[in-house]
Amino acid sequence: MYPKGGASVLSTSREHRSGGPVSGPPRPLRSSPHPQQGLYPAYTSISPAAAEARQLLKDGRVTMERRRYEVDLQQQRAKVDEARKNAVALVTQVQKETPSEAQLQAAENAVKQIGVVLEAGAAFVKKDRDYALYAKECKAAASAASSSDLRKRRALYASAAEKLKACQDEGARMVKENASLAAVDVLVDGSPTRPQDVMPQCAQKAEALQAPLKRVDVELRFQEGQRKAYDAAKAHLSKGRKSEALAQLNDCIAEGRILENRYPDFKEQKFDIGGASMSMLALVLVCAKERKALQPSP
Repeated sequence: MYPKGGASVLSTSREHRSGGPVSGPPRPLRSSPHPQQGLYPAYTSISPAAAEARQLLKDGRVTMERRRYEVDLQQQRAKVDEARKNAVALVTQVQKETPSEAQLQAAENAVKQIGVVLEAGAAFVKKDRDYALYAKECKAAASAASSSDLRKRRALYASAAEKLKACQDEGARMVKENASLAAVDVLVDGSPTRPQDVMPQCAQKAEALQAPLKRVDVELRFQEGQRKAYDAAKAHLSKGRKSEALAQLNDCIAEGRILENRYPDFKEQKFDIGGASMSMLALVLVCAKERKALQPSP
């Protein structure tokens, strides 16, 4: 006897297969979760064609990401090459002639720009070995150019200060020996000026040069002393030479302390170190921290 509602809602698996009534207890049919499939079971397995399409899509995304990375890397190298080319041209110019302050400043800024561009592409250093070597070479070249520029700048300031002092001393001597010269105007920057007015100007300009000359002296000592020792320590560490690195870190600290004592007004002054900037005091602390990590435990 079928329950209320008729035989359309009850059946058995054997009845379903044979198309007629069979003995045994009735069983309800399972409805498909998809209405369009009616009373037939749902099939959730993925066909080989669909699986292949998914894999192709995944491979395509990987290929696109790889291509995008390669394009970004090429653009980064092009930016660094352009910065290097510009710096080389300007540095070569100031080395071949007696440069002006503006030319030296332009060369210095161009060298610093190499560090800025390299810093922007720091992520590529960890991902690409060839680029990492290329970036290291560029930093070394920029450091050498910076030191050369500083020496050139120092020579320019020193020469100017010497000439201004000669202007002051020799002018006073000449006027003293020949009093009639005091009544003869001389051209200064295109303007007629009395000699007795020229000499104070020379003294004033010579005094104004002392501050930038001192700063160049300090930075040159920082770059060729403390920073050079720190860079050498990092190079030794990268090759596993801990004892050599420890010696260079000691030199870094010693050079920094000497600079602090000799130029106390500059101990907080930040100097360029390959795209970044750091004071002599901050670098002493960095070297001390890295030295502690290398020293054997007591």
